[in-house]
Amino acid sequence: MKRLVFFLTLPFILSQARKASSQPDEHVTASHEPAQPKVTALSQVEVQALLAKRRSEKREFVCFTGPGRACRLCRDTEARTADDQCAECNPGYKLMVTGMCEAFDCDPDYITGCYKCLATHARTREGQCGVCQKGFALTASNECRQLTCTEGDDGACAKCRPQHELTKDNQCVTCKPGYKQNTDHTCSELTCDLTEMENCASCRAQKELTADNQCSECTEGFQLTESGTCEPFECQTGPDEACRECAAPEDRTGENQCSACNPGYALTARSCEALTCLEGEGSLCAKCEVFEKRRVVDQCLTCNQGFKLSADSKCVPFSCSVGAEDKCRICTQPALRTADDQCYQCNPGYRLNMDLKCEPFPCDEGEGAKCKTCRELASRTAPHQCSTCNAGYGLVDALVCKPFLCSPGPNGGCKACKAQKAMTAFDQCAACNDGYFLTSEFTCQLGSDNWASNSKVVRYAKQAMRELVNKLDRNSDGSIDKGELDESSINDAIQRGIAGLRGGIIQGQVDPVPAVVFGAADVDGDGALSRAEFEALEARESQRQSQR
Repeated sequence: MKRLVFFLTLPFILSQARKASSQPDEHVTASHEPAQPKVTALSQVEVQALLAKRRSEKREFVCFTGPGRACRLCRDTEARTADDQCAECNPGYKLMVTGMCEAFDCDPDYITGCYKCLATHARTREGQCGVCQKGFALTASNECRQLTCTEGDDGACAKCRPQHELTKDNQCVTCKPGYKQNTDHTCSELTCDLTEMENCASCRAQKELTADNQCSECTEGFQLTESGTCEPFECQTGPDEACRECAAPEDRTGENQCSACNPGYALTARSCEALTCLEGEGSLCAKCEVFEKRRVVDQCLTCNQGFKLSADSKCVPFSCSVGAEDKCRICTQPALRTADDQCYQCNPGYRLNMDLKCEPFPCDEGEGAKCKTCRELASRTAPHQCSTCNAGYGLVDALVCKPFLCSPGPNGGCKACKAQKAMTAFDQCAACNDGYFLTSEFTCQLGSDNWASNSKVVRYAKQAMRELVNKLDRNSDGSIDKGELDESSINDAIQRGIAGLRGGIIQGQVDPVPAVVFGAADVDGDGALSRAEFEALEARESQRQSQR
């Protein structure tokens, strides 16, 4: 009898225990389930003990259905492996793999924008909200969508309401130009209807509207006001007005439109504009023309420093150009100029004169000058800088050609200087004092360097002269007339003589040499040729040949 009572009361006890353990939290909205009788819930330990005892007795698994329960339809008895295994769940529950029905979960603390969850029986999935927080809107699928508001070009708001104050999308504090604010704090476009306005030819652009029905252009004879309305044009004349004659009313497109102006005014597009002129410090004019005589704006009588008077009586700045092709590298400050092209710094090759103008560094070249060729203009840093010098001049450190100098006398080696035009360096000598010999650079050094003895030279001099005469006496009359003394014949004879002399000396011999060659080579007149004298002679003849 006791066992029968236990089995009859156990399903009800378990049902009450499950119901107590699955009560929805305080944030869940009240359901519409029918009220159940109040019973005292068993502890978890007591429930487990009862279940364990029942399993030990190998009883049949039970399942309950109905409103307020998890199961809508139980599993077949033979298919159950535990109590309350369902085939289908009631609304608000989901069927688990264990066969149990569990309520769809919802916790507003973990759902964005949710203030209170949807009642359990009304849920069809997890996380369905019933009431949203401020600034959110409840969707048809019971989600909380954050309300939005767009400012600037892509929206109507100039400034949106704070997020927590939004009750719908795009609610504004202020509207952007071309929009007006509605009672629900949204902004709508302003409109303009030409049929509702008088004398309006066209409406303002949408973004320029500050109220409905504002014009941007009026019909002929009317003027546009700041508020966008059209009013008739006016025009005044007289000695104290700009207009001397007004334009015809039908031609006016604005107030005080004229056909002729009083003195001191200029007509521009039917408008008489005063010919203004500023004078004094900080202006172009030092003194302006009197108002009644002005023909143009800023018509001056005199100009301030840095400016000059143009042909139309305007003060224009003195010009100054800079660049690689100009003389100026840096111009003088405009306010300091007293003429055109006044420079503060010049480009390479130019110098600044007393008038603050850049002029090229001068340089004379050619015959009669020191320079044979001048240095390129862009490379000059001072006047008369040369690239090469004329004969008798040498290039010194400052790129200046100075005459070659020589100081002969008994106290040095130099007995006689070379001719100034023949010099190629400073202190070049033509003859040396006793005890010195002339080098190939035409300097005098201590010692002797005779390499062709006097006796040998004397022995061949007469023979060489005879051979030279025979070569030059082309008509074989025993004498040399003026016609036979042409330069080419003499040069040819001298060249052969030098070649023979050089070859004979190298081999230890002295071949016949023309006397004129010997005389020219024997600079010091001692009857013998030193090595320096011969090398100098050879150099001169090589130069002569290269110039032919």
